[in-house]
Amino acid sequence: MKAIRHAPDYVLLFTLIALVCFGILMVYSSSYYTNAIKFGTSERLYSKQILSAGVGFSAVIVVMQFDYHTLSKWRNIILIGSWLLLWAVFIPGLGVSENGSSRWIKVGFSIQPSEIMKFALIVFISSEIGQDPGRIKSLRYGYLRYMGLLLLVCIPIFLMPNMSAIICICLLVVCIVVVGGAKWQHIAATVLIGVAGLAILIVLEPYRVGRMLAFLDPFNTGKSALKSRKNRYSANDKNKT
Repeated sequence: MKAIRHAPDYVLLFTLIALVCFGILMVYSSSYYTNAIKFGTSERLYSKQILSAGVGFSAVIVVMQFDYHTLSKWRNIILIGSWLLLWAVFIPGLGVSENGSSRWIKVGFSIQPSEIMKFALIVFISSEIGQDPGRIKSLRYGYLRYMGLLLLVCIPIFLMPNMSAIICICLLVVCIVVVGGAKWQHIAATVLIGVAGLAILIVLEPYRVGRMLAFLDPFNTGKSALKSRKNRYSANDKNKT
């Protein structure tokens, strides 16, 4: 049976474009002074981000020509493959370690597996909920299954370590199950446990505490606070021009 083509979701498309543009602006703001000092130009990372955004948008145009429902058939393979890639960062010679963290693998070019995992989780959980929408309302046979999957995904990311990726992936999964129709009691319990766990992880590592304090007080001393101040100064300078 031939698939029926529908008009693009322009609200979603323009929202995506707006988020990408905002992200590029933030990269420019946060790297303005550092690039000017290290490379003599403030547009170095900014230009790379624009190029990457152009490549990504071209990929969006290509993918729009295909029926995304076909991804559902491959959801298990996509998920398992992405999970194995998370562990690949620990393989000597394949994983790239910088500043005590292994987040990338290099195969001629660099890949960040945690980003691929975000796509895999969207495909897998959305497909599962779409096939049996009522199951997610069951704590034992639906909701806990997805939370268990989230835990398995976060283990290798925690070992990298990459706290920002864990936070993004947890928020992503929570958003999917909310849209999928999970009970609010289950979601509220998950959020409380997640916030408590995040607080414990922050306290266990001094540098995470420093980042949190720098966020709350960017005019304090320290490397994290200096980075926060740079972001504010860059934004103020561009507002004046």
